[in-house]
Amino acid sequence: MTNVYKQQIVRLNEKEICVIWPLDTVQCAQFGKPTLTQWFEGSDGKREVRGHLQASLSAQQAYVDIVPFVRDKGNASTGVPAPTEHLEFVFRLSDKSLQLTPAQQASRAMEFVCKPWVKQKWWAIY
Repeated sequence: MTNVYKQQIVRLNEKEICVIWPLDTVQCAQFGKPTLTQWFEGSDGKREVRGHLQASLSAQQAYVDIVPFVRDKGNASTGVPAPTEHLEFVFRLSDKSLQLTPAQQASRAMEFVCKPWVKQKWWAIY
């Protein structure tokens, strides 16, 4: 992965799940319905990136699959998939934990221990 995630935010209700992707941007995916994000500038400043999100919900977990599509800045195409930047988010309801797996590489999966959100000073979260 090209970014380091110190924390992740998950917002979940009966219609959608929201996660942070890319860094500092909340993206929501409706369950059972493909979702497209807006185009945003890539980290290199020469490309634009758009996420294709697919979410599902079961009694055990909520799942979000993000496949980024990239295109040259200024290009009007729908872009091409970037499988090396593919991400899977699995939020387990039983233990309120989140697993983030890059590009279907289970060996590089990150686990986040979740707690309810509370308003606090930004420096208090570290």
